[in-house]
Amino acid sequence: MLPLYFWFGVISLYLFVCILAIDLYYEPWFKKQSLPVRSVEILLMLSILMLCNVAVVFAPAPLEVTSYVRPTAHLHDNVIAGVSWDSHFTDLRVALENTTDNEYHDIDVIITPDNWSYKASMAHSTSRCELSRIDSEVIGVARIGTAGTLTVTAPRIGDMYDSQGNTYSILGTKGGYRLRCPVLPSHFAVEIVFALVSIPNDLATLPATPVGGRGRRMIVSEYSGTNDVFDLLGPKPSAAKVVVSAKYVRGIRPYSFSGRIVNVVDVSSGGK
Repeated sequence: MLPLYFWFGVISLYLFVCILAIDLYYEPWFKKQSLPVRSVEILLMLSILMLCNVAVVFAPAPLEVTSYVRPTAHLHDNVIAGVSWDSHFTDLRVALENTTDNEYHDIDVIITPDNWSYKASMAHSTSRCELSRIDSEVIGVARIGTAGTLTVTAPRIGDMYDSQGNTYSILGTKGGYRLRCPVLPSHFAVEIVFALVSIPNDLATLPATPVGGRGRRMIVSEYSGTNDVFDLLGPKPSAAKVVVSAKYVRGIRPYSFSGRIVNVVDVSSGGK
């Protein structure tokens, strides 16, 4: 509702100035003044309006978004931003930067890579920001200790589990992540690490059963002869772009953009 209130206030201000100018024109004391004095008074009123436009209404507030793939491979089980790394992962970085001299408030950003994500985390933890997975298409895996019929439950919030008490960890999610920060200080950046994965077609195209309403579906399948769940993944994916949508506030002015496509820079080839 903040953008609606802001623009309502701006329109009200413009109407107030127009009504004030008309009222001023018909005032007897105004007509009695000399032309230079009247000109100065009108210019003063217009200057206040222009100052409001420049300082608030049309003030730029860019949110810079950059993305690149880290070319150096991480060691197996090396912990990167809280993620235990595997050779199947691609290290995608997405940075959001406030390059201005003003603070931004109420930042709400959705970042969607063009690949499946195993996990995402902030490169440098900060109590000011929270990163959460968006509810979307998810593939979860678990080691089953006892053979038999299972009933798998996939709540919209929380981990998947089954009737034998097995908890399922996420192998890949496709909906992206949401970043929320109460404040983004001036000349400050938040960097997010995505562990991208590729899901083979035999997993991604299994027939699905509707579950839990709201168009949600569940796929249940059993695999044997796999020692490591990450062996179910395909080779490291390449990343070409991320899609970013954002809402934030500078001062009292709300800003937003939707569906911005950010090309992923290939650092290894010297791209910029």
